[in-house]
Amino acid sequence: MPLIKQTQTRIAKEIADLQAMKPKVKPTSAFGDNHHNAIDAQIRVLSGDIPVEDFDEEFEDAESNVVDAAQGALDWMDGTIQENPAESWKDLLIG
Repeated sequence: MPLIKQTQTRIAKEIADLQAMKPKVKPTSAFGDNHHNAIDAQIRVLSGDIPVEDFDEEFEDAESNVVDAAQGALDWMDGTIQENPAESWKDLLIG
């Protein structure tokens, strides 16, 4: 399957979806992973706040779930993976 980069319109929608979803996602996992920090990292990546060339440096001291979430957002934007970032949080919604 060919790689298809996301459009700015789709990225903006994903950012809005993540922002709306964040207060409804369990704040932490049973292992203490901070889900809200991971969502914030995804939003920062999608917003372009973190240039690709600074990605490793930006997240070198971050928890692994935050790094994984940010990498997932970057991969989705580049078309490397199909699952959008907000989809990955649906199982962790409260109520």
